[in-house]
Amino acid sequence: DVQMPAIILSNNGDEESAERKDASPTTCDPRLLVLVGSQLSNGLQKAGLAHDIHYNLVFKGKHVIQAHTDWPKNHFRQSFQVEYSTALTHDQQTLEAIPGRLALFRSIAEHALLQAYNQYKLLQ
Repeated sequence: DVQMPAIILSNNGDEESAERKDASPTTCDPRLLVLVGSQLSNGLQKAGLAHDIHYNLVFKGKHVIQAHTDWPKNHFRQSFQVEYSTALTHDQQTLEAIPGRLALFRSIAEHALLQAYNQYKLLQ
């Protein structure tokens, strides 16, 4: 029985890592991706939701990002892919949306992105 992790963040890094061992570029600074992951995990945990974060698991994010941006030509733009388990927002038996859960998830994600970005700016 395979279960989707709560969150998968992808930046074309190596599986279960935000970085690459070879010279291929990632689609965003690995430090930013880890900050986003940490903030998302904290926010989900505080809300009592599943909060496991995985990096570049199965899909690495490169193909979606290439299809919708001009990466890697404009690599200065930070791009990453977020996948989330519908178990965070929907009843897995009925597949009905859990009232208020999508809004909660969106709020957690927005806060996590803002916090991660502010922390990332301090690293520059």
